[in-house]
Amino acid sequence: MKTSTNSNPMNDARVSSNPMNGAPVSSNSMFASASKACMSRRAFATSAAGAAVAAVALLSGCGGGGGSTQNSGSEASSSASSAASSTASGDALKICFVEIVENGAFTQMMEGFKETMADAGYTNVSYDVENAQSDTDVMNQIAARLKTSDYDLIAAIATPSAQACVNAELEIPMVFISVTDPVGAGLLSSFETPDKNITGTSDYVDASEVYEYGIELMPAAAEKPVGMLYCSASDAATDPINSLKDYLDGKGISYVERSVANSSEVQQAASMLSQSCGCIYVPQDTVIQDAMPACVAAGLETGVPVFGSDPVMVRDGALVSIACGNKAIGSRSAELAIQLLEGASAKEVPALRVTDVEKHVSQSTADALGVEIPDDPSIVLE
Repeated sequence: MKTSTNSNPMNDARVSSNPMNGAPVSSNSMFASASKACMSRRAFATSAAGAAVAAVALLSGCGGGGGSTQNSGSEASSSASSAASSTASGDALKICFVEIVENGAFTQMMEGFKETMADAGYTNVSYDVENAQSDTDVMNQIAARLKTSDYDLIAAIATPSAQACVNAELEIPMVFISVTDPVGAGLLSSFETPDKNITGTSDYVDASEVYEYGIELMPAAAEKPVGMLYCSASDAATDPINSLKDYLDGKGISYVERSVANSSEVQQAASMLSQSCGCIYVPQDTVIQDAMPACVAAGLETGVPVFGSDPVMVRDGALVSIACGNKAIGSRSAELAIQLLEGASAKEVPALRVTDVEKHVSQSTADALGVEIPDDPSIVLE
């Protein structure tokens, strides 16, 4: 599904993709044609805005690095130079977000990205959103189609989207947003030297921190084994799950794993875990996150809390999460994107580990479980 928006909300247009062939289908062809004509213009409004962008890029402190690109790099540099050189032309910049599924966390990341772009002077921007609706085949079709698009920048949210774009060998400048383990996912060889025409942000938080905070709030959750619930096809879940297992093995704490193939299996898996476990840990996993209310409900039936890895999970009933703020991740990703739009190549812009973590606690779930929330100003109540 493709959603097209302009920085002016009055100019919004909505376009859907047919998952069978990727062809756009418009609910209002006249409006879509006008929108398309408007969005064929590039870059942003004034040279003064360009100066502001340069200042933000300088302050971000991410300009070093080296290494070699997967492709020759000439096409990507040419595309970035084209965007930078048209800075003063008055044309609109075209940016496309790519996501495997729509969810609240990704929406917040996009909001943070857009706000930082606007603060830096990028106010004449057209944004599109390509949504694969949880279908990896559609995700690959989207990436293949983007290869011949005229976007100035691709912003791929989370691991599946970023992997699809990298595998498609896009020559358009790219940033990934909120990828837990970009090296393990094959997006780059190291944070310092991106080498596949993409740089971006990692939101890694050690799973042991989430568990420790959860049992600090609810000590009874430590009296039984730890449940772990994740999607078997999620690369993003692998590292935090393995990390938590290593931590629990070192502490002599037993655990039970359950993996699912899709969100329809989540409630049953959570129900099974809640029969024998004191808590259920969920890593950053879009499949589980989509079914978080069902997961939480299954746990609450036996008084078992869910410890989450994203604030959106807490809003859907998880007792706690310790995670990077979603808007902060989007904002830091925009800082990297600005450097690419100003002419830097991905290999010159090291990837970032975002360390602005937040503690979120669900008031309603705490009440249901009889958990007393401490008077701590660092806690964000949901």
